[in-house]
Amino acid sequence: MRLQLNLSIDRRAASAFLGLLGFAALSWWSLVYGPGLIGAIAIGADPQRAAVRAALAAPAMADLRPGYAERSYRPIWLDHGRPRPEADDLLARLSASGADDLGGAGYGQSDLAARLKAAPDAGWAERARTELLLTKAFVAYVEDLHTPLSAAQLVYTDPALRPPSRPGEAEVLALVDNSPSLGAAMTAATRMNPLYLTLRGAIASGQAANDPVRRQLMLINLERLRALPINLGRRFILVDAASARLWMFEGDQAVDSMKVIVGKPDEATPMMAGVIRYAIFNPFWNVPPDLVRMVYAPRIRADRAALAALRMDAWSDYTADGRKLDPSAIDWAAVQAGTVTVGLRQRPGAENSMGAVKFMLPNELGIYLHDTPNKTLFSKPERTLSAGCVRVEDYRRLAHWLYQRSDVGAKGDAPDQRVDLERPVPVYISYLTAMPEAGGVTVAKDVYGRDGALLEPLKTRQAQISPAHSSVRS
Repeated sequence: MRLQLNLSIDRRAASAFLGLLGFAALSWWSLVYGPGLIGAIAIGADPQRAAVRAALAAPAMADLRPGYAERSYRPIWLDHGRPRPEADDLLARLSASGADDLGGAGYGQSDLAARLKAAPDAGWAERARTELLLTKAFVAYVEDLHTPLSAAQLVYTDPALRPPSRPGEAEVLALVDNSPSLGAAMTAATRMNPLYLTLRGAIASGQAANDPVRRQLMLINLERLRALPINLGRRFILVDAASARLWMFEGDQAVDSMKVIVGKPDEATPMMAGVIRYAIFNPFWNVPPDLVRMVYAPRIRADRAALAALRMDAWSDYTADGRKLDPSAIDWAAVQAGTVTVGLRQRPGAENSMGAVKFMLPNELGIYLHDTPNKTLFSKPERTLSAGCVRVEDYRRLAHWLYQRSDVGAKGDAPDQRVDLERPVPVYISYLTAMPEAGGVTVAKDVYGRDGALLEPLKTRQAQISPAHSSVRS
């Protein structure tokens, strides 16, 4: 009995000694060769991670290698061959992508569904390939979702606004790694602005399923909404040049609306995104150079009293160093011909073309929102009448909403009174010829002829979407 006990004690001691020796050796190797060796051993000992690393050697998977290496080749969608619930969610999203006009079956989800079903009984190599194909499909969908066609893109004029950008594989995988859960990562990666979701919902519900022409028109406008930021802002303004209307939004709800006047067909209001940062009350009007040349120079040339009647002054330019000029010393024929440049500035007053206020969204396009003395124009059904800027129907109501107070306005008669907004408000000027409203889809006339510029590339993408994603199914 004593001999057996001693032998038992000796065995335990030997085992402990060998364990300590192994730990010491592993620690020594870690110090000498670095933690990468330990990680490599751990990956090699895990069959699913080893299989993923091996599958990434395929040329078609090269773009995924850095992202998976960063996560030590841990699978995203499979857990030892068992599909995670998010894998089924991904397939559902891919199947519904036709409502985004992204091809529907273009991401190979039928093949992926079969692979997921077979994964629990498949070998490690096939499981790893299924894992990587799911990731490629997810990345492709996210990239397509955030990439509008070029003819739909807006001009972004303020650094505070970020246009949608096409994320790469590394960015999508980093989002997966840095999110609290895979579901949260999928939601963040596929998030879109509420205007897009409204139109997408109408398409998905089949509102134009029996009218291919109207459905195509809805898809054209979906591209324009895809070009807006994911986060439109807590409060923002949407100007639709097609219907000549403005909406004030709080969150995803329009809280007010009014008519606007937008650019003539040959002086179209551009699609752009800016931020209203201040307003100018009792503004001067600096007449655009083309209007000076084409409209006012001929009038002044024919009648020298016209300048005084218009309450305008001639200036060398509109900079702070500009000089007031003697109109009698100006060669107005040369101004009309474009060989001499003169600035015309209209003084504030009841007849000033800017009206009582300009809402300024600083930009190089010279576009802003402003009042107008000619209120009768808002009664016209078609309001494409300006030189590109946006004239608002009720500047007081808009100012009240912007500043969140009713006493904002000019203090006295001094010209160009600047009032900054405490919280600047984004403005998105788009062109929406088909949008869902209560009872159906409202279609607006394509006054600028812009729909055609989107129709052909849209058809091209619809025809090429499956070949474009052949790498997803390779």
